[in-house]
Amino acid sequence: MTAKIFENEDELSNTAKMQIMFTLLADTRKRISELEEEKTEFEKAHPGFVSLLSDLAELRKNLKDIYNVILSYAIEVYKEAGEKEKKLNEWVTITEKEAAKYDSAQAVKWAIEKKLPTLLSIDDKEFLAVAKTLGVDFVEYSKEYGMRLAKDLSSWESVKRLELEE
Repeated sequence: MTAKIFENEDELSNTAKMQIMFTLLADTRKRISELEEEKTEFEKAHPGFVSLLSDLAELRKNLKDIYNVILSYAIEVYKEAGEKEKKLNEWVTITEKEAAKYDSAQAVKWAIEKKLPTLLSIDDKEFLAVAKTLGVDFVEYSKEYGMRLAKDLSSWESVKRLELEE
């Protein structure tokens, strides 16, 4: 069973649907080919650009890794302080949200048993609201931490590196 793609799905034969999709496939392949050609021409005209893109991708990956390391340290600092003050400094604020995990099949079975047909097409938000209220035993709740970093870190430049060791 496939998802509905066409507005008038019931009016079209499978052959017609397939023909439409082949046209879309051919058009998409043609556009990819055109863009690949443009990309090649651009790279020839700007030889350092590919290297620049590679460097940029690497730096973005490094930035994500650095963020995750800062997050792990920030969570530890937050927990060591008794989870009281979320704003750790002018650059870092801890965020918290409740996370929940459950088995969708078990949730559907539960919805049938409880005669809650509106939950049969399980919508996470709706189900979790009902599950929390009713205390559903197969939903596991945990706390997830996140972090907001200040966008402007220019004031960080003036902080002495030795102060970090406090």
